[in-house]
Amino acid sequence: MSHLALVALVVRDYGPAIDFFVNVLQFELVEDVPSVTNDGRPKRWGEPYGEVAVFLDIEGNRWDLLGPPATAS
Repeated sequence: MSHLALVALVVRDYGPAIDFFVNVLQFELVEDVPSVTNDGRPKRWGEPYGEVAVFLDIEGNRWDLLGPPATAS
């Protein structure tokens, strides 16, 4: 794989996670938008995204599949 476009990570604490990925791994922080989940828990988006599909697999692993925004036809 020569290019990784978007990554979704679930973290316990946003501040230290952002510090690690930006300052240690040299990731680019494109966006940092506070939000809430459907059940009211806080979350933040760290990259712009298009369409998202979220599901649990049969082992209980959470998957967030991110795709480019839908284009107008």
